[in-house]
Amino acid sequence: MLEKITVQLASGQPSIKTFPFKLTHLVSQTKVRVLFFITALLLMAIWGGAYVAVNADQQVVLRKGILNLQNLTKSFKAHTEQTISTSDQVLRIINYHREQGSDLKYKALKNYFDHGVIDTRFINQIGIIDPLGDYVFSNLPNPPKVNLADREHFKIHQEHYPYGVFVSKPVIGRVSKKLSIQLTRRIEDSRGGFAGVTVVSFNPNYLTDFYKSIDLGEKGVVALVGLDRVSRVIQIGTQVVNMKENVVVNLPMDVNDKMEGSFTSNQLFDGVNRVYAFERISNQPLVTIVGQQVDVLRADSNWHKVIFYSIAVLITLITGGFLISNVEYLNRLALLNLDLIKSNHEVKQANKHKSDFLSSISHELRTPLNGIIGYAEYIHYTSKEPMIQFPAQIINESSRHLLKLVNMLLDLTLVESGRMILQNEVFNLTQVIDDVCQTHRSRTHAKNLLLKFENDENCPELVCLDELNLRRIMNNLLDNAIKFSKEGGEITLSIHYLRDIDSIYFSIKDNGHGIPEEMHSHVFEKFWQNEDFITRVHGGSGMGLALTQKLVALMGGEIKFNSAQHVGSTFYFTIPLQKVD
Repeated sequence: MLEKITVQLASGQPSIKTFPFKLTHLVSQTKVRVLFFITALLLMAIWGGAYVAVNADQQVVLRKGILNLQNLTKSFKAHTEQTISTSDQVLRIINYHREQGSDLKYKALKNYFDHGVIDTRFINQIGIIDPLGDYVFSNLPNPPKVNLADREHFKIHQEHYPYGVFVSKPVIGRVSKKLSIQLTRRIEDSRGGFAGVTVVSFNPNYLTDFYKSIDLGEKGVVALVGLDRVSRVIQIGTQVVNMKENVVVNLPMDVNDKMEGSFTSNQLFDGVNRVYAFERISNQPLVTIVGQQVDVLRADSNWHKVIFYSIAVLITLITGGFLISNVEYLNRLALLNLDLIKSNHEVKQANKHKSDFLSSISHELRTPLNGIIGYAEYIHYTSKEPMIQFPAQIINESSRHLLKLVNMLLDLTLVESGRMILQNEVFNLTQVIDDVCQTHRSRTHAKNLLLKFENDENCPELVCLDELNLRRIMNNLLDNAIKFSKEGGEITLSIHYLRDIDSIYFSIKDNGHGIPEEMHSHVFEKFWQNEDFITRVHGGSGMGLALTQKLVALMGGEIKFNSAQHVGSTFYFTIPLQKVD
């Protein structure tokens, strides 16, 4: 016995259907099992995807953290190199005066320091050591007499130091009495022999002061380390490590061979596991290092992990509840789907009838319109009365405009119904484009517009395309360009041959009113016109661009545009060529 089932459709009208089975059996047990199996696979995929996403996110966060550390290291390197360069300029000035040998009391140098010619704000002291190691000049008042022959920054210059400027380990200055890094340069006599050392000393903290405002975490590290593994300065968090005793850093061996890179280690400073980025100082055996705790770098990733797995749990609960409580609902969806299939079929049929009606009515309108146009032209040209010629002209122009709309509507319905057939033929492309341009010359002259045609010399002379449709496309685009261009503007029509895809590229550019960005998505819609847009001023049916898009697509191409308000618009499209014998 057949059972009647009533389904409420979206329209609110009940639909009565008769099925030779019960509702509860519409979705069979086999289908339910398949559904559960598919759902289980889906959940496995979701959890697997969550696991993969978590791992991928950890890698992305880690790479992002390393990139940030590398950028900070580059900044630290630039700051250090600038400090060394500034100090070296001071050393070179002092060397110049010392090597001249004519100013034994260094009066010129004293004048430099007394009048602030040389910037000494970050410098502890500046001085000269003679060949025996005696300190013979200082910018400090009343410096003590000391011998520095035992200092590394003196002894290293007795032989030629390959890097020019030597950056010492942190030491307590015997003259300044402050913890200092000594930058020294060799002084030579006229024969190239050793004549002493110039020295600039500065507080190691100067190198890391500007990093105190950067949050690297409580255990973040900024350090300047020599390839001899001895640190020049170390800052952990916001605290600078006391460097009175040399701190040896266990750098990886490959740091000596690379100019930059990154590594992970818990053996460098205090046993904390960190990711480090390093950069080699130019022309110096020094390395800048910036490090951050691995846990700090992965903090965002851990939070993302909680989110991913929470989403997976939520999806699992929702899916499980859905399966448990909605099998009957799936049956109803099956019935609704049947109604939707029927409705879709009815919509297609209605659209076909609409296209047939528009096509038929368009044909019926064209005959009387042609008669009106003919008699209006006859009256206009045969009558000598201005009062008769003027209305005849208006009738003629209005009828032609209406005929144009009817033809456009007919073309649109033919394309939409799939009844427009391409008639490909061989023709001279340049001649056709020139003809189209000539058709619009009177309108361009009336608005004082410059219409330019740019032809790619590589374009083939003969092409095989649907000439009529190409003319329609070009006429529609040129009509819009002229319509919306300002008085005295310029329109450029250009064609290019795309050899790699054997297509012709067409472009029409104007400098008219342009299309606001918020309206771009509506440009190719049928019968669309914005009330506030410029088309309401210039008129238009809203079919031209819609038809143009469909004709381009019918010919195997694609049309796009660029436009900005008050700047202008450029419509461009490509059409593939057919083979020409």
